[in-house]
This record gives sequence, structure tokens and C-alpha cells, in this order.
Amino acid sequence: MTTRRKASDFEVPDTIFSTPARNDFANQYLTASEEEDQETMEKVSARIARGEFGQERHRSVQAIARSTQIAYPPATGARVAFSRKAEAVFAYDNPPMPGQYGTVITVRTASGNTNHYDGKVFVRWDNGQTLPTFAEHLSVGVGAPRVADAVVRRASSLGDLTEFLKVGSDTLVHKATKDLWAVKKSGQDVILERLFDETGTPLKV
Repeated sequence: MTTRRKASDFEVPDTIFSTPARNDFANQYLTASEEEDQETMEKVSARIARGEFGQERHRSVQAIARSTQIAYPPATGARVAFSRKAEAVFAYDNPPMPGQYGTVITVRTASGNTNHYDGKVFVRWDNGQTLPTFAEHLSVGVGAPRVADAVVRRASSLGDLTEFLKVGSDTLVHKATKDLWAVKKSGQDVILERLFDETGTPLKV
């Protein structure tokens, strides 16, 4: 015989909802989050008041700038890029395009062979233009070869440079192209730097 149960048998006691608020997980979680948010905001406000975020941004910008600046005096053959800033563009009568790549070259001047003077660097830009460019308007040519072997070479000794003839104490001439190259010692190595005039034209015999 089946016993029929009354509706009152399924009623949920009111006491099941009488748990104190401090045991309610949701309330505890929200309360904790609110407290943490408040603490975080107070910390952020304090750092803003002390100017720490501005200092960190300034240090970050300085670090990035240092990492992309070229050395001065620069290395011949180094690949560089022209600045994208307006102040750089307006500093020259005929500037390279912003972001244009170029190569530091060695120029034979009246005072000797050099790749820089008075804060400027001799750069032969990839569009064929040569322009003495202020070092602060140059950055490392990211994404481009670091050194252009068309203007600088390294050898362990002069005996390895069979394609060159010595025509002076510090000058070689390439047998095939007749281009002039300056030669100097760097530690145990011999460094050759192709010579240009101040217009960027390669010097030849």
C-alpha cells in the first residue's frame, strides 16, 4: 500500500536561510574585493601624488632613446635611420625622407680621413644622397644590416687583401674598381674604409 505524502512534508524550514551574513561566501568575496580595490586605488593615488609614474615613463623613454642612438664618433659602415621628428626635417635644405636608411661613410677632407665633424656624421643615404647629418637626428637602422661591407671591410692582415694594392702609408687601391680605401689597425685586425669625397662620390685613382 502506497502512502501519500502531504505538501507540508516538502516544506523547507525557514531556519535554513538564517545563516549569519558573515558566513555568506558571496558577501565575503565582494567585501574582500572592495577592500582590495580601495587599497589599490589608495596606492595608485599615492604614487601619482609622488610623481612616480611620470618618473618611470621618463626613465623608459630615456632607455629606449639610449638603445637606438648611434655612438658618436660613429663607426664607418654603420647603418642608420633618419629621424621622423619635424625638427630634424626642418634642419636641412634637402633632408632625407623621415625613416630613410643610410650608411656612415669615411670622407677624405683637407684635414684627413674622417666620418664626422662638429657634431655631424657623413651619411650616404640609400636614395644616393650624401648629407652631413647631426648625430642627434640619427638612430640605429633597425631591421637593416648593421654594417655595409661596400664601405668597410675587416681582415686579419694586409696579406689577406690580395685584391688591393698599397699606394700610401694608409691608403689602398682596389685593383679592379680603382676605388681608394683607407687602412688602419684595430687591435689585431686591419680595417679598410672606402673613401668618398664630401659629395658622396667614391674616390678613385
